[in-house]
Amino acid sequence: MMSSGKPAQHIAEVEADLEKAEGMIRFLFNDVQLLKDGRHLQAEQMYRRVYRLHERLVNIRSEYNLRLKSGVTTAQIPVTQMPMTQIPMTQVHTAQVLQQSSSRVHPELDEVTLRYVHDLLGWVEENQRRVDEGKWGSDLPNVETQLGSHRGLHQSVEEFRSKIERAKADESQISPASKAAYCEYVGKLEQQYGKLLKASKARLRYLVELHAFVSAATKELMWLNEKEEEEVNYDWSERNTNMASKKECYSGLMRELELREKKVNGVQATGDKLLRDGHPARQTIEAFTAALQTQWSWLLQLCCCIETHLKENTAYFQFFADVKQAEEKIKKMQEVMKRKYTCDRSITVTRLEDLLQDAADEKEQLAEFKTHLEGLKRRAKMVVQLKPRNPASAIKGKLPIQAVCDFKQMEITVHRGDECALLDNSQPFKWRVLNDQGSESSVPSICFLVSPTNKDAVNSVAGLDGNLQRLQTMWQMMFVDLKSMLSWQYLMRDIHIINSWNITM
Repeated sequence: MMSSGKPAQHIAEVEADLEKAEGMIRFLFNDVQLLKDGRHLQAEQMYRRVYRLHERLVNIRSEYNLRLKSGVTTAQIPVTQMPMTQIPMTQVHTAQVLQQSSSRVHPELDEVTLRYVHDLLGWVEENQRRVDEGKWGSDLPNVETQLGSHRGLHQSVEEFRSKIERAKADESQISPASKAAYCEYVGKLEQQYGKLLKASKARLRYLVELHAFVSAATKELMWLNEKEEEEVNYDWSERNTNMASKKECYSGLMRELELREKKVNGVQATGDKLLRDGHPARQTIEAFTAALQTQWSWLLQLCCCIETHLKENTAYFQFFADVKQAEEKIKKMQEVMKRKYTCDRSITVTRLEDLLQDAADEKEQLAEFKTHLEGLKRRAKMVVQLKPRNPASAIKGKLPIQAVCDFKQMEITVHRGDECALLDNSQPFKWRVLNDQGSESSVPSICFLVSPTNKDAVNSVAGLDGNLQRLQTMWQMMFVDLKSMLSWQYLMRDIHIINSWNITM
């Protein structure tokens, strides 16, 4: 209707609807803030939706005010008609002057223009509150969401400058009676806008810095967590016999840590600088810095665990390899004795003398083997148990274990060297453990050694000892037989010699 030059209608209803919409959006902002305070997953998404609604309302109201202002005519200005006879002549003159000036002053224009500036000031104040109350994300997705959201807001704030310039240009259309109030509004608007722009730039800079730090810290934490998972889930049971692979994995890990340490230290240095510079997201920065330090220290502790397991695994597999070699050696000696020392009375004296010399040498070998066996007995007492690291070897009762690193969580604390008890090994990499204080919890199995004595190690040496004793008995019996055979051969030789004598009586 205004476009066709007709008076605007339903102004009161439109104004009421705009006020109602503004009140509803204000309540929505309060609701969304509750979601953000409760760290709801969709809080930022809902905030952006409500914010876009609010921007639409501001734009609609601004366009409405401008359209209404541009469509006001003198014909729309209500003038109360009174009979001229009832008006004193001075008042008639005054009324005529007012009626003439009303075509130039347009109080409706003043009201609409002032309302437009008031709406602009409300937008600035609302977004100033939003910037001032802006939270700082506690993780990378939240920080990314906040940065993206604020970039959009900051662009709106920068573009808002054109609306202030339009409001300043409208000053020429304000009547003298309203100009002072209008200029005061515009001045306050410019002042508040300058404050908002400065605060928005600062928050944008802080968010960019925070995003860069959190991105770098998250990347390092992900790497540390991946390495932790790899090492915690490594198979240190008797099933994994490839010691060369274990040593190479450990060497590779140490090389990676040496290279990664520079990156981790660099990220921590960045966090420390942000804190020194007074970055407002102090809680988030401190949390990430502490997490990096904790995770790095934990991975170093895991390296100590790996080094211990590597040492004990090497000793374990070397021990059983030595036992196997000893079993093969004693079996071979037994076979040689049976084959070599089987003889009858047709054997020559020279051959018997050679066999006795060989038997003397083998006696020395048996003595050396016995010394070697004594060493294996001592080592057997120090060999750890690897079979309980395999869930297929279910334990019965409480099995003594020893902590090889410090470990602390809410339910349990253990220190390196503590004697604990293994209650459940049904999970290969998470054991149910009881510490010396009576606390019980699930703990990474890599943190513990299953203490000696290893029954398999002790029994294998005992078997070797039994075989050696049998071999020594066998050697003794054969040696006696050889000596007897040699004595018999000497006797036969002497008899033969005597018989060959030609004795005359």
